[in-house]
Amino acid sequence: MSNTIAGLSLYGAEDIGDDYGRFLLHGSQGSGKTYLASTIAALGKTLVVDLRGERGSRSWLGTPWAKNIQVIRPKSIQQMDDIFYALDRGEGDFKAVILDSLTGVQKMTMRFLLGHSETAVREIAQGVAPADQRIWGQALDIMSDIPTFWYSLADAERPNPMHVILTAQTKVTEDEVNNQTTRTVDVQRGAQSITLASPDYVMFCETEQDFDNADAEGNPVERHVARFGNNVEYRIKARVPAHLHGRIPAVLGRKAPLSLVSLGTTLGIGGMPVAPATGK
Repeated sequence: MSNTIAGLSLYGAEDIGDDYGRFLLHGSQGSGKTYLASTIAALGKTLVVDLRGERGSRSWLGTPWAKNIQVIRPKSIQQMDDIFYALDRGEGDFKAVILDSLTGVQKMTMRFLLGHSETAVREIAQGVAPADQRIWGQALDIMSDIPTFWYSLADAERPNPMHVILTAQTKVTEDEVNNQTTRTVDVQRGAQSITLASPDYVMFCETEQDFDNADAEGNPVERHVARFGNNVEYRIKARVPAHLHGRIPAVLGRKAPLSLVSLGTTLGIGGMPVAPATGK
């Protein structure tokens, strides 16, 4: 029996390596997505690509894993491209990379394509043409390539794969006819499908009140949680191993603090600590 087709090797299911974590975290401002993303740094050296409009570094200051984080702040979409290719070559020896956020990438992309400065307030001038169909098409190509190629850094066949976490703001759509609210990633409409399809885990971050605990004034403590699983309303998904179906809560963070490392260990994601064996 041939082990190749079209000159390419064939693999059985047991031969496929364990890809590293591919996470997409979306939510409104203050929902805890940057903090949750930073928890991956408990594994080791982590690069945070901190874009304008986000600057969420204060959320992880004082954590035990903060010492493992290095921050880079690109000023243009071209520099974003340079960062990707440096990581693709293995520069930096990072265990994980966090891109915070896709919404910021979208803004940088449009300013670049329109010829505006990417480092200052847009020039106020008459006669500046709005984005036309060609510009939107170019932006779509870039926004489709970002998740496609950045998540490839987690591929098991790479010499040194890394965990990849992308964040995004959430766009809320109200359907008054069907009385339904949909929350999805705030990127160009045409890029939403590939943005949601590329990661293995799309999680929606939000805050809620913990009525079992109160602050000094007696008010319920606010806690950060994340919706996990498959839910069209929140545009989340999870490629969960068959033996774990139905065993992971739909909302994480209510019983224990959120951590991508502990979640990845439970899911058996490549590059995560091995879960301890449990007796029957």
